[in-house]
Amino acid sequence: MRWWDGQQWTPWVSVGGQTVSVPLGQAGTPAAAVTASGALGGAVAQPVMPAPSYPTGTLPPAAVAERFQSLRGLSVALLVLLILSALALLWSAIALFVRSGKVADFRDGGDVSFGDLSAADDAVGSGLGFTVMLGIAVFVLLIIWLWRAYSNTRVFGAAPWRFGRGWTIGAWFIPFANFVIPKMLINDAWRGADRDAPGNPQWRKLPVAAIITLWWFSYVIAVFLLRVASAVYDVEDMSLDTLVGIDVVTGVLALVAAGAAVLGAVAIPKLSRRQHERAAEVGLA
Repeated sequence: MRWWDGQQWTPWVSVGGQTVSVPLGQAGTPAAAVTASGALGGAVAQPVMPAPSYPTGTLPPAAVAERFQSLRGLSVALLVLLILSALALLWSAIALFVRSGKVADFRDGGDVSFGDLSAADDAVGSGLGFTVMLGIAVFVLLIIWLWRAYSNTRVFGAAPWRFGRGWTIGAWFIPFANFVIPKMLINDAWRGADRDAPGNPQWRKLPVAAIITLWWFSYVIAVFLLRVASAVYDVEDMSLDTLVGIDVVTGVLALVAAGAAVLGAVAIPKLSRRQHERAAEVGLA
């Protein structure tokens, strides 16, 4: 096993628990070098290792039996689903605004029939139904994508980790923490592909692209306000005025969520390309 220092392969190899220097391109195998050293001295002397460029106490990336995990397929799938989600949310927002107008006209004695109200209600139900189905698909693929993207930071030599990779799954199911921890993991997935990450104990403080932060905060705002709105309105005491207000508020939140989906459709492929470009630079892809 040859050691990688974060930028290039070193002459140091490990064979059978012994560490010896075998420069790249030298004739013979590392095992032969170990045997020769033993024949000369009766025992293999442990050479003094140069100071590694990765943090002390962590394994070099080559010592971690992991491979770079491609994000291309997941990135394309998420791009398509997020665009479809944005369209479904836009449809839902328009349907909600139309229904609020119909209900308001009905409340005020306008020329609105029950058939008109029923049609408006069906349009809202269809839009929200498609939105929910697409949201579930995005959620599942996003967890898989984040697992791979965060795992790749170790392959790139970024250490030590802030969280174990199990958090890429569990963090989504912890109330309130699911607004914060996934963003931290996404930030680290971006930073781990930075050229300055290997051997940098401060790698988790490297900058993150603004699109990542814009995407996440727009998502958090939409979800948080939707939860607040659902808690404020009492569905068992629903007057026409309340229904009009709910439709308007929900329609606005649907537009915010549509914007978050569009930003996600830009941010996720951008981070995926960044990791693949870094993998190509270091010969991992």
